Amino acid sequence: MSNEQQQQQNVLTPEKVQQLIAAVARLKEIGGSTIIDPRNEAEQVGLKKFIGETMAEHVSEFIGCWVAVRQEYEPLVQTLERIANRVFSVRQSNRQPQSNEG
Repeated sequence: MSNEQQQQQNVLTPEKVQQLIAAVARLKEIGGSTIIDPRNEAEQVGLKKFIGETMAEHVSEFIGCWVAVRQEYEPLVQTLERIANRVFSVRQSNRQPQSNEG
């Protein structure tokens, strides 16, 4: 297998993300059970292994996404929020009746 094929195989796909989400949800579901079932314990071990290996394999992608959100998108969203609040404030002040008119 070529290096390019290995890199394509290691890309975090939407399908893999959905599998991770499902695995975490299932782990929470069976982890909260008060009934002790050996099948559930084995499933928990498998889910933890899958989640751990997948996260370890894609850690640089997760960190990159976190950094991008924190350093690029959060400031943009905060700026847009301030602009929207200012526009709302100006519109509200323009709608108030003028008390000096008469």
